Amino acid sequence: MYGHAGANGHAAANGHAGTNGVGGAGGAAAQPPPAPSGAKIDGLRTTKWAVFLLAFSSVFREGTESVLFLAGVSGAASPTAIPLSAVVGIILGCLVGVALYYSCAALLP
Repeated sequence: MYGHAGANGHAAANGHAGTNGVGGAGGAAAQPPPAPSGAKIDGLRTTKWAVFLLAFSSVFREGTESVLFLAGVSGAASPTAIPLSAVVGIILGCLVGVALYYSCAALLP
């Protein structure tokens, strides 16, 4: 009952086709259609840009939100308080970025 079809090509009870492909659902697996010429995308490069854009947009959004919040809160602050805070924040952010870069680079083989 579960044998393959004979030389005459009639399908067996399990649905496999014979030598001429008559009957059953046998045959090669379906292949996806080929991509149009010139439409090949470098996956690694695309992934790198996608991660960069995700990180950039997230940091940009949070930075803009912080600036707007501080602008609303600092109405009575002295004029030198905001630029001094911005400079200190940029310097500390760069130091943290450099520390993360070198600590992660040490983990790579």
